Amino acid sequence: MNSLGPLIDIESLAKLLKVTNPQTRVWAVQTLSRIGGSQAIEQLSHALKDEHCSVRAAAFSALGAMDNPLAIEAILGVFADEDVVLGNISGEGVSGDDVPRTPHPLLTMLMDADPSVRASAVKTIGNLGDKRVTELLITALGDPSGSVQYSAIVALGDIGDQRAVEALGEIYVRTILERQRIDDTDDGLYALMQSRRRIRREAAIALGKIGGERAEELLVKMVADVRSDSRSLAIVPLARVAGARAIEPLSRLLNDKDYYIRRAVVEGLIQIGNSTAVELLSYVLSDPDVILRKTAVNGLSQIGSSEVIDPLVRALNDPNVDVRLAAADALAQAGSRVALPHLKTCLRSFMITSNAPVRSRIQIAISTIERTTSISNGLPRLPGCFPTTAGSRPRPADTTHLIGQRPRHGDDSGGLE
Repeated sequence: MNSLGPLIDIESLAKLLKVTNPQTRVWAVQTLSRIGGSQAIEQLSHALKDEHCSVRAAAFSALGAMDNPLAIEAILGVFADEDVVLGNISGEGVSGDDVPRTPHPLLTMLMDADPSVRASAVKTIGNLGDKRVTELLITALGDPSGSVQYSAIVALGDIGDQRAVEALGEIYVRTILERQRIDDTDDGLYALMQSRRRIRREAAIALGKIGGERAEELLVKMVADVRSDSRSLAIVPLARVAGARAIEPLSRLLNDKDYYIRRAVVEGLIQIGNSTAVELLSYVLSDPDVILRKTAVNGLSQIGSSEVIDPLVRALNDPNVDVRLAAADALAQAGSRVALPHLKTCLRSFMITSNAPVRSRIQIAISTIERTTSISNGLPRLPGCFPTTAGSRPRPADTTHLIGQRPRHGDDSGGLE
């Protein structure tokens, strides 16, 4: 609807888009953006091809701000001829009559001397979410700035085009080779090293989002590459792409001396969630690291099958009180009568010790299981089934937060150059 009243109509604005003064044309573009609608979008799409860069920039901004599929299509029309786009980036684009043509303002931004401007342009292109810009984003992976590379990697992962898989694998390997040439004792170069690690992490995450056979092959190689200090970054994406096929390479890393690799393996096994994953997570309950043991307990609880009961019962005797508390809570959530004798035995054992918090939590677990496994709707609850409300389905394991999760430890921080 024209909110500016009957004095300004689209037909009049369309005529103003053809006047000589570029400032008047910019004003017409801005007014059309406020009017909105399909007719305004049609005129704005014509303005994207205006000979003056300020008019094209205004039209692009106007269309980009519209929540309308027609507006997105108009923007993508600029990139329909990928050869022309790539030529413009390298300064080789020409018009049909061989006269050099001024690039579109977005392409000009991609050639700007300021890396923050180039990164902003890449983000804008990526936000279009259309596979027609994939080649343009792949080209941006060759930018010397890490911030531009990072923005391009994130966008490629979100778009999910298989054409990006090889390029993402290449930039991962390239940053490993750069890492080997960096002196860790130099503060400036150390910051650069951390930024390259961030790029590797995002490349692995993007491959996990895109998926496919080739992405799986590359992630397997990343996990197995002993040269890299970033093997842990590819483990959860591999679990996402390969599922049960990732069990074998992950199982070989359960005893790795690197804590971050073992932690990533636990998160990957939770993501997989099958019987073999439960068995391997049970093995983690003997890991010397308390945080890993507690994470494994929580992961078993998330998987939620009857197979998790035995390892959770064993975790009630963990030397760490936090692990024992987590195990009691997990058994209460599981709601299986199979656990009741074990819980009652542990409760009697803890009655003569100072484990008051654990005793309280076990008592709650016993009460919860006895209540939830009682006769419901004339049918007994099957052992190992998680309690559900009437008419609902069992809640699946929630591990989506693990995919793409940004590490919060100091070793994974660091800005981009």
